[in-house]
Amino acid sequence: MDNQIFILSQPVKSGKTTLLKSWVDAQDNVGGILTPDVNDTRMLYDIAEKTYYKFQTHNTENSIGIGKFLFDNSAFNTAQDILLQGLKKQHSWMIVDEVGRLEIEGKLGLEPRLTQLIHAYKNHQVKGNLLLVIRDYLLQDAIDYYQIPRAEVLDESFFKTDKIKHTTPQQNLIGLVLCGGKSERMGRDKAFITYQNSPQYAHVADMLQPFCDEVYISCNAQQKVEISQHYKCIEDNATFKNAGPLTGVLSAFKLMPQQSLMVIGCDYPNLSYAEIRALLDAREPNIDVVCFKNTDTNFEEPLLAIYEKQCAPLLLKFYQNGEQSLRQFLKTVRCKTITVNDNEHLKSVDC
Repeated sequence: MDNQIFILSQPVKSGKTTLLKSWVDAQDNVGGILTPDVNDTRMLYDIAEKTYYKFQTHNTENSIGIGKFLFDNSAFNTAQDILLQGLKKQHSWMIVDEVGRLEIEGKLGLEPRLTQLIHAYKNHQVKGNLLLVIRDYLLQDAIDYYQIPRAEVLDESFFKTDKIKHTTPQQNLIGLVLCGGKSERMGRDKAFITYQNSPQYAHVADMLQPFCDEVYISCNAQQKVEISQHYKCIEDNATFKNAGPLTGVLSAFKLMPQQSLMVIGCDYPNLSYAEIRALLDAREPNIDVVCFKNTDTNFEEPLLAIYEKQCAPLLLKFYQNGEQSLRQFLKTVRCKTITVNDNEHLKSVDC
């Protein structure tokens, strides 16, 4: 399919942006904009450049009101520039999240760039496909206004089945989401903070699901009570208590000593499918651990790692010798580190 216009149309607060963010992270050559909520504030996200811009504002000057919220007018200018650059680059997919009354009735917001974009795809002036995100109650108004009666309305299942290309769960690999604990600076449990329409523990578990045989939430007894029953849990083993993240990893290896673990901390809200796939691709037969290294801090990230099954006895001996630091453990085994182009994806949010 090429030169087609598609529409994703769902009700407000139904997870459209979160669904698309997961999908675009697993695709190649995608451009356009998304408008995710980050820390309860609407942001503008440049898909191609993987860059966030402030969108929602409390400043009444140079702002546009949409419902009860105010949005920075300069952010709309940025969004239009992103759409123009995408039009020039001719991505495989261009995404516009979202088309609303501001554009249809007020000719503001993303206009006039949005009309130019739709016209180019309607008249086959560019390659690739265009995806418009439109709220359900505005669907027919948008189709009529932009004269796109042949646009195909996609069900969310398209993005769920196609979002992980050529991926099947790797045998004997268990996904382990480490809940961590209450951050003194944030004043609340990081695992239950919502960045993308679901608590972070659930968001990470859902990301790992396509790649692993099974996925578990590593948690303490108090956290387990608050975790949805849709997710399997491994409660901290009392034998390894008060050892920080090491407690969770040892508890999982205690139950499953013949399984390798993909260990992901809950406090990496910018992590994408691309990083998960990179960890999988980096595995080697003679390597004990694969993990990311943040080139900004020059530190290994032991909570963004795969611990192969041979680590189980090595990690237990490490703990029995009085050690508790996973980062120090990495120095005692055959560890392979990999990097990313944008260290924001490896940023731990704890402030």
